[in-house]
Amino acid sequence: MPTAGLSEPPAPEHVSAAECRELLAAHSFGRVSFNIEDRVVVVMTAYTMLGTWLHFRAAAFGSVVRRAGAHPVTMQVDDGHQDREPTWTVSVVGTPTRVTEAATLGELWAAPRTRVWELGVAPQWLTLGTDDIKGRRVRS
Repeated sequence: MPTAGLSEPPAPEHVSAAECRELLAAHSFGRVSFNIEDRVVVVMTAYTMLGTWLHFRAAAFGSVVRRAGAHPVTMQVDDGHQDREPTWTVSVVGTPTRVTEAATLGELWAAPRTRVWELGVAPQWLTLGTDDIKGRRVRS
C-alpha cells in the first residue's frame, strides 16, 4: 500500500570528468579530507583551477602540507541547495604536492578568488591532479 506524500528519491546521475572540471572551475571553496593515524580530518579551503590542475591553500606547517607528496587526500566540492536544482558533488582523489614554480605561484596569488577569509593563515599552495575525478548530480 503506497504512503501518501512519499515518493522515490531522485536517482543520482554520473557527471563526466570534463563537466566535473567545469564545475570545479566555477567555484572556489571546498573540503580536503585525509587520514591521520586512525581518524579522518576534514579541512575547509579555498582553491582554484589552472587547466586540469586543482590548486588549494593549506597552513604552511599544517597536517596537509607536512604529508604532501606522500599521502593521498580527497577534495570535495558541492552545490547542495534544497531551494534550487540541480544538486551536485565532485570529488578528486590524489596525492598533493607543493607548488614551487614561481610562474604558477604568481598566477595563483593573483587569482581574485584566492583572497578569502583565511588569507595569511594558509600561505602554502598545494596542487592536485584531476585524473581521479568523480561527480554526481541529483535532479528533483
